Amino acid sequence: MGTLSLVSPVISTEHTTAVSLLRKIKEAIAESNNHKFLHHQFVLGLLADSVKRWEEQLAEWEEDHSSQTPLRKCLRVCLQLINPAISSPHVAVTQDEAQK
Repeated sequence: MGTLSLVSPVISTEHTTAVSLLRKIKEAIAESNNHKFLHHQFVLGLLADSVKRWEEQLAEWEEDHSSQTPLRKCLRVCLQLINPAISSPHVAVTQDEAQK
């Protein structure tokens, strides 16, 4: 009986680890499927030419990282759409003055 009690915790630990890993894999697959669905829905709302251009720019950048990432330009444009004052020289001066 003593041998059985020594083996039992090892088997239990391995079983618990396997069950935990399986649960995490199932969760990851579900999250991945949901992410793909949401991305597909998002892309459907965009202009096809814009999506194609973005994918081309991203593919070019992934092959050659010497140029600026297309995400930086996209972020700058998005920020300017949200708040046009971001690109204003007056705002830049005001921010510089605030730092002094």
